[in-house]
Amino acid sequence: MNWFVLITTPFLFIAVLLSHFQFSGRVDLPLLVGYRDDAILDLWSIHHLLAGVVVGRIVFCKFKEPLVFVSAVLFVALAWEGSEVLMEAGEIGKGLAVWKGGFEHWGNRFVGDLVAVTLGGWWFWTHRSNRLWQSALVFCLLWFAINFTTPDSMYVQRFLLKL
Repeated sequence: MNWFVLITTPFLFIAVLLSHFQFSGRVDLPLLVGYRDDAILDLWSIHHLLAGVVVGRIVFCKFKEPLVFVSAVLFVALAWEGSEVLMEAGEIGKGLAVWKGGFEHWGNRFVGDLVAVTLGGWWFWTHRSNRLWQSALVFCLLWFAINFTTPDSMYVQRFLLKL
């Protein structure tokens, strides 16, 4: 099982990367901070960091070796990002595609989000604290609940940051 995660993660990365570029058609350079469709980091990056803590806790139950652990966290993050590509393309439903409001920038998806989730997983790895992952889980669930009741996925960020 450990080798499976190590071997398949790079292939999943390539598959999600190619799917993203095929659907979005964008190859321009991102801003550092801003909206998800123009920048590497956005307000959702905080969610990705804390989601990484939760994923790290789940993955730690099965994978205890550092390299395999990081690969497993990255695998889960890539699987989620792959599902987001399908959501944004309308393959999972037109309503969800409208709520998503277009494609994330490749810098957000493949740099900001993946690094944040991986750092969150590593944060759990180094602390292995129940309070840490439980607090992260509560934040993630609240963030999802608040955002899913809004007209689109960036509504809360625009409201909070007045961008």
